[in-house]
Amino acid sequence: MGGAVVRRDAAGRLQISPASSTPAPDEAAARGAVEALQACGKAAALIGRGLELIAATRRAESYFGAGLKVTDGVLGASDPRSQPAFARLAAIAASAEHLTPRRAPDPASLHRARKRPLIADAAPFRLEGCGMGREVRAIILLTDPDEAPPAVRESALRDAFRLSATEARLVAALARGETLES
Repeated sequence: MGGAVVRRDAAGRLQISPASSTPAPDEAAARGAVEALQACGKAAALIGRGLELIAATRRAESYFGAGLKVTDGVLGASDPRSQPAFARLAAIAASAEHLTPRRAPDPASLHRARKRPLIADAAPFRLEGCGMGREVRAIILLTDPDEAPPAVRESALRDAFRLSATEARLVAALARGETLES
């Protein structure tokens, strides 16, 4: 499984535990969502109404300190210049029941040292009763422009767009960032 679940202990201290431990029944939905997102290779975090981090995939965790941070259990941007846009994006998604393209907030750029910014997008995502009375209200999806795009299967391109084998190879190569000259 993997990823992390964040909660406060009886003394109010922040506790981050691996999501691979046996979940309590009320955390099963959040952990299942993290497991599914992880299986798809997504960098994603589940947050509550107050932007508190409830769960995250390993890929999202890899950005803690390099684009994202968790302060007192609340997910935020690690660079102060990025925080207002990130907080707005997350707050709108966490408070909305649904978003239409006109009401959806713009993605937020999360500045990082010596790398291009991460792109954060968010959407409402409801899971009730996900541990200690918390409710998942939104999902934060992260895109790293420095990572290679996922490979496109040529067979899927042939089937979906009725391409020849040669056309599908060309489209797949262009999708990987290759040029006509390479």
